[in-house]
Amino acid sequence: APGPPSSDPLTPLIHTIVRAADMRKASNIVALRVTSCTSLTEFVVIVSGTSRPQNQAIAAAIVKDVEGTFVDEITGVGKRCLGK
Repeated sequence: APGPPSSDPLTPLIHTIVRAADMRKASNIVALRVTSCTSLTEFVVIVSGTSRPQNQAIAAAIVKDVEGTFVDEITGVGKRCLGK
């Protein structure tokens, strides 16, 4: 079984995503650790917005903050997921 979420090496990335979404007024922000449910991913972050422009702003803020903070850690797969 995985240890506590605070010891997960992806925790800083998840915090960055959540903060970026919050700064763009996302609501209902939930970060789920799904390592015991699937081998496809370790976390799922769900956020809500009230309009298409707000959702686009939330997504753009997340991409900007993740790229700005984790530029060296983003792999080719990560870049494709970020639309690069």
